[in-house]
Amino acid sequence: MINEITTYQNNAIRTLPRLGHKDKDLFHMGLGVKTEMGEILDIFKKNIAYNKEIDLVNLSEEFGDMMWYVANTCNILGAQLDVDSDSCTPFSIASLDPSIYRLDRYCNTLFEFTLINVESQTRRSDIDNAYYFSMIIDTCNIIYHVIKHLCKDYGFDFNNVLDTNIKKLKLRYPDNFSNEKALNRNINKERDLLNSQKL
Repeated sequence: MINEITTYQNNAIRTLPRLGHKDKDLFHMGLGVKTEMGEILDIFKKNIAYNKEIDLVNLSEEFGDMMWYVANTCNILGAQLDVDSDSCTPFSIASLDPSIYRLDRYCNTLFEFTLINVESQTRRSDIDNAYYFSMIIDTCNIIYHVIKHLCKDYGFDFNNVLDTNIKKLKLRYPDNFSNEKALNRNINKERDLLNSQKL
């Protein structure tokens, strides 16, 4: 049986833009994870501050978008997301609090590791990149498992979240990634697709 996350990771790479240098690609992924986390937090801010009902379709979309960045971070480093939660170091998945706010912490950690990696290249420092690459992969695995737990908590089928994310990207980029298509999306068409998918 083919591992669902392996299939997803292989499909996600189709829309990964290459920026000419691994460190720049990693920093792009770190920024992307931070951006998606901001969108997730905004859903909860509107619920808390404005009494707006949580948009579950949007929340599942943001989980899928975050998984795209996590999967492609691993693709850039030639690593595979690990279905075995026990392999995630330095933290034990069993001890994680799979809350939205805890997810924010791990996203910040991933961003910091990608930032340190870029800064080390800029300063031509003798920082051990292998160590940071390892920590980036470990943090990606933690985020992956936390999102999986959160999907369960919110009643989402995790594999449907991944599948819908790939369908949305195929709609946005029928051939392959382009800057023009990234900047000029058909939001209504994408929302129609999201609404038609099973959570």
